[in-house]
Amino acid sequence: MVGEATQYQPTFFLQARAVFIRRLQLARHSLGFDWHRLGLLRAKNSSASSKDGHVESAPLNFTAMLRGIRQLPGIFRGINTLVLVCIPLAAGVVAIWMRTDTELLYFFMPRTGNHPNDVEAVVPNILVSVFIAFGYLFVPGLLAEVLVAEREAKVRNLLAVMGVDALAFWAGQAAADLALLAIPVFGTWITLEVVGLDDFTDRGFGGANDGPGLFFPLQVLFMLELVSFAYVLSHAFSSPAFAMTVIPAMCFGLLVLPIIAMLLTVQFNTLMYEDEPDKQLTLRELLSILMLSWAGTSPHGFFIASTIMTVFSHKFGHDHTPMYIGLLSEALSPVWAMVLLSIGKTILFASSAIWLDVKNLRPLPTPPEPYHTPQEQLAAMDSDVRDEYYEVNRENPLDESVESGSTNRGPHAIEYSHLRKVYPAMNAKVTVAVRDTNLHVKKGECFGLLGPNGELLPLILFPASFGRPCYPF
Repeated sequence: MVGEATQYQPTFFLQARAVFIRRLQLARHSLGFDWHRLGLLRAKNSSASSKDGHVESAPLNFTAMLRGIRQLPGIFRGINTLVLVCIPLAAGVVAIWMRTDTELLYFFMPRTGNHPNDVEAVVPNILVSVFIAFGYLFVPGLLAEVLVAEREAKVRNLLAVMGVDALAFWAGQAAADLALLAIPVFGTWITLEVVGLDDFTDRGFGGANDGPGLFFPLQVLFMLELVSFAYVLSHAFSSPAFAMTVIPAMCFGLLVLPIIAMLLTVQFNTLMYEDEPDKQLTLRELLSILMLSWAGTSPHGFFIASTIMTVFSHKFGHDHTPMYIGLLSEALSPVWAMVLLSIGKTILFASSAIWLDVKNLRPLPTPPEPYHTPQEQLAAMDSDVRDEYYEVNRENPLDESVESGSTNRGPHAIEYSHLRKVYPAMNAKVTVAVRDTNLHVKKGECFGLLGPNGELLPLILFPASFGRPCYPF
């Protein structure tokens, strides 16, 4: 048999590798433009405008033009991959380019005097972090859309029935999605190095100016949390288009919600301690609460909060006036706490996605006992039908008086053993269309099935024709 000859061992690595390759193939088919279909459309229009071997010189056929316009949407096979890669890359490159000329980022002019870099550095750094994070706003919806579409098409069920391990599936899927997201990530890093933004690239661990920038590992954690966040949200939707539309809105809402909560906290705190101003929360405490709330609610919030805490002036206050140093406190909202929150959320999201995927899986039922045709039915068969039964089922006749026929048991190209086809009926019963059919076709043998019309001959031959039409005689 083929399976025995190949000796295939479905290891974890091979299954994850297959899922990885399949996901990249789906991404390749979503690059947005089908040149092959465009060529077919042009060839069809050119052939329709020519007659008898020469091209007509008549005016433009508006009917053909409208028909071509209606077919144009089919040329676009989907722009998921383009949006997934190009929008984050463009957001990062444009934000960094605008950072080189701060007048492009906001309407404030640089401060003049002894410390002109106050507004020149701090506010643009924050805006760059926000712009880069907003570039990834559509990413969770696009990643979830692929998974929801596969569940809707029962592809995920098919892979589970085929024996693909759940961990291998998610490992291959995550590796492929991270490989796609690596394009905008590395593009952003290269742009930072080319432009030379030291606030992002050279602010090392602990605020040192000579170490590797925290921006790079923070963005890696952002990608990991973003992918796992998309996976767990994909289980909440049954429509791919709905998931692709709603999830970005949810991500934006998770960024706005902490701001609303902070404003309500300010109002409540002011009313509670109206007569005791010394007990009211300070601006530093409120902003620290906002940073931690962002880091704990969404991946985009984590990236914005942790990056702001990294590039903010309390890290390099000696370069600026003290006016910005008092706004944020690393003691109240440390970066390491945000990193731990991100790691914990990533583990929680990933484990939840896997659990939701496997919780409805059930082991396949044990195969039924082999069916044996009763002896009274065998005795009532014609001799050639009985010989075919013994040939297919590899059985010796129990009754030596029954003619045994051919004993040549060479390799068979097609073999049916106890074939049965049943159709459901409206009255909770079933209609048995094919009952206990046994036949074989040897390699190189020309086989024909004879019988009158209406005897379900195509139904018997169809499984062996691999879905192609079959014509019995």
